[in-house]
Amino acid sequence: MNERPLVAFTLLSQTAVGAFLTLGALDLWARTLAGDAVARALTNGLLLAIGPVVGVAMFSSLLHLGSPRNAWRSAANLRTSWLSREIVCALLFAGFGAAFAVSRWSGAGSAGLRTLLAIAGAVSGVALVYAEARVYRIRTVPRWDTPLTTVSFFATALLLGPLAVGTGLVLLPGIPDELVRGPLHWIALLAAAGFGAEIAAAGRGKLHGVRRLLLMAGVALCVVLLLSDARFAPALVATFVVALAAQVLGRYLFYMDGLRRAL
Repeated sequence: MNERPLVAFTLLSQTAVGAFLTLGALDLWARTLAGDAVARALTNGLLLAIGPVVGVAMFSSLLHLGSPRNAWRSAANLRTSWLSREIVCALLFAGFGAAFAVSRWSGAGSAGLRTLLAIAGAVSGVALVYAEARVYRIRTVPRWDTPLTTVSFFATALLLGPLAVGTGLVLLPGIPDELVRGPLHWIALLAAAGFGAEIAAAGRGKLHGVRRLLLMAGVALCVVLLLSDARFAPALVATFVVALAAQVLGRYLFYMDGLRRAL
């Protein structure tokens, strides 16, 4: 399958956007509840981890090109091409996100500057997911040219991003349960919403049926997390693994179904 780099690019970039937005909300919550020092302890390490994910995503996108050296030409049609807008949004998200992460980690710059960088990163990230969806809204491929494509791409960000953050939180040492419990419940709710959106958008066929079972298992695991009063790390890790498997299969089917119907 020659679309594997695009599967990696879209999934990783959408996970990074979802994680960035989740960490922004977590940072606000922690600063309000326990102060800036606690917020830094909760978010700084995970925030820096987004950088390599974005880097791998952008490298994966280059592998799909016939001549990666000419990748810069893909951004030359900003006024008319959603592909160009996708590339520009990816660069902006990577740039603003990296600037915010370094500023937050090092303490450089004012709080106002860091806030502006965080907002710019969040806006460019949302714009990136939207642009990625619009790239595939083409009339020649009816399977792709549907609002469900946009719903599914945002559902991936809503699903994998928060779960990646939650998995990091339960595996990081030294974070008290009372600080983790509240965010984990919100993460479970977000993940349940993402699983539900993906179930609604699922197609027909044997592999789609397998994926639907994975998504339903994810919803059940989210219920377990919501009923738990502890970290319950094994359940959260299992939820992330199930979500990742469902999204990899779903994105594979997205490309295969679309390409078949385009022929």
